[in-house]
Amino acid sequence: MILANLLDARRRDRWLEGLAPVGWAFVVAGGLAMGGGSALHLGMLKTGGGGAIVLGLIMVLLFSESFSPPLKRLLGGLHGVTEVTRAFGDVLSYLRWACITRLNTRPARTPVNASHIPSRARTHVWRY
Repeated sequence: MILANLLDARRRDRWLEGLAPVGWAFVVAGGLAMGGGSALHLGMLKTGGGGAIVLGLIMVLLFSESFSPPLKRLLGGLHGVTEVTRAFGDVLSYLRWACITRLNTRPARTPVNASHIPSRARTHVWRY
């Protein structure tokens, strides 16, 4: 998702138009950093991830409608920020795909397997 957003930013004609997708890349990378910081008990990584999320959401808020009047720009930015649920859904879809392919299971068993992923990850992290 990070790469997709960065490529989306790259294809934009004007650099201001590309700042909203870069903001989404920051949000996803920040979430990944926060998750890793929480799992590994690294406060600095967790704090940096939170900062990346805030910075990314500010970029989405300010640059979703980059060439509009101020009020329309703010409303477009608020609409852009509400699309965080779509990004969350995309991440969950990728996790589901990973469960199906990695665990070689049927889709009916995917929710059960997906609920065990955090405990398996914690076990593997603490082994090393």
